[in-house]
Amino acid sequence: MRNTLSQGYYTVSEAAALIAFDVVGINDRKLRNFFRETKHYKPAVETDRASKSGRVKDISFLDLMELRAISYFRNRGASAQALRVAAANARDAFGEYPFSRRDIVFHKSGRAIIAAAAEEEKDEILLNLVNHQYEFDHVRDFFDYGVAWDAKEQFPKFWHPDERRFPNVTVDPRVSFGRPSVESYGIETDTLHSAWLGAEGDYHAVANWFEVPNEIVEEAIKFQRELPN
Repeated sequence: MRNTLSQGYYTVSEAAALIAFDVVGINDRKLRNFFRETKHYKPAVETDRASKSGRVKDISFLDLMELRAISYFRNRGASAQALRVAAANARDAFGEYPFSRRDIVFHKSGRAIIAAAAEEEKDEILLNLVNHQYEFDHVRDFFDYGVAWDAKEQFPKFWHPDERRFPNVTVDPRVSFGRPSVESYGIETDTLHSAWLGAEGDYHAVANWFEVPNEIVEEAIKFQRELPN
């Protein structure tokens, strides 16, 4: 399962479009900053997909989920420096992709690492997010929203980018290389959207072609059209 979760192929722009359903205002420029190493700090997110020059062309499913988590904390006001320290320390303690792991963020050991980084960098916002129960309840809700967790490894198994509005659209590294797809049918939302355009907006025709319910086609196309370009 670990190798499967490391699969999936997304450009940074595609990752930003998906994360934007959860984190308002995220874009590919902000995501690229999380991969950058500075003179004093390691990257907030490390990937084995980077070229020798450090350029990131595509990322994996776990890279995507790591970016989602870091983006959330950054959007809540945590400093980039504190997040870089927390991520580096968590990688040293727990291995790769610590911010995508439910057992790291939810359990005391992981929270202690985040809090220590916040104290080191004098980041009161990040410290408040992990130490105050009211604020941490919001953190917990975010991490759980739309995510199916692997019970053994505590890694995300697949993710609904917007479970409330698009409950049948999933991002699953085991299906279509992780492209957004309709759950239970394994058909990419982009495929349905392209067929819909070819059918001049005839939902019923697309439903017949792919043998899926009409409402599934409508949901998939609405999702695809709401993705930022």
